Amino acid sequence: MIDKDSERFVKALALISLLPGMADLNEEQVELYFRLLKDLPIEDVERAILEVARRKRITTFPLPGEIREKVELSINEELDGAALTAWSKASYLSSTSTYPSSDKLLEDTIELAFGSWRQFGGLDTFHEARDRAHFVKCYKILVSKVLKKSAYPELDIGKKDPGLIDKNKEN
Repeated sequence: MIDKDSERFVKALALISLLPGMADLNEEQVELYFRLLKDLPIEDVERAILEVARRKRITTFPLPGEIREKVELSINEELDGAALTAWSKASYLSSTSTYPSSDKLLEDTIELAFGSWRQFGGLDTFHEARDRAHFVKCYKILVSKVLKKSAYPELDIGKKDPGLIDKNKEN
């Protein structure tokens, strides 16, 4: 989040205070919540706040850690989906011998996980589940580096759908 997102953030927190039994947060508490969650995209924080409010059974205001946990779970689920889509794309490219790809993240994942497209193409189908899990793990490692510095322009992290490959780009 950036400073201009503070108004959206306050509105999202205010929704929780409307629930029965919830107390309002004072200005200092809202500011503390904002600082503790500032490294997360506002869209994800808003979704997480609503999800926590939907599922919360105890009528206490959700702690920043609960909100952060929901954001991270959501991002992890989206990354799993994106990684499996990349696996499918890699499998297709390998089967049609149309590699290397213009997708830098896919190229780097193949190199990290298997060394080269040639080695990826020569994998034993008997171990496909293990190889796919390894690919997903390597994909997530590379994306975690992206979160620190944007090395992959095909990812649109923290803007619209964190962790997902931009659907508007041609694959």
